[in-house]
Amino acid sequence: MRYENPLYMAEEAAAADLIGAGRLQLGISRGSPEPAQRAPRRSATSRREGQSDADIARQKTEIFRRAIAGEPVANSDPA
Repeated sequence: MRYENPLYMAEEAAAADLIGAGRLQLGISRGSPEPAQRAPRRSATSRREGQSDADIARQKTEIFRRAIAGEPVANSDPA
């Protein structure tokens, strides 16, 4: 999950669920440890000091879960 955009994943999951007539059973994980050594250089994920890979995955999972539940995930009027 830490390498993915949670809103893009929510959109893809919703589309797959529609195509599958509501039968989608989705599993997510925090990501494989093998590519993690080079991931910060290749991905847009920036880690704050003291933040672990698991923390990043949890944060993105929360955004994903809110998005698929239909909750607001972004401020549409930032002003």
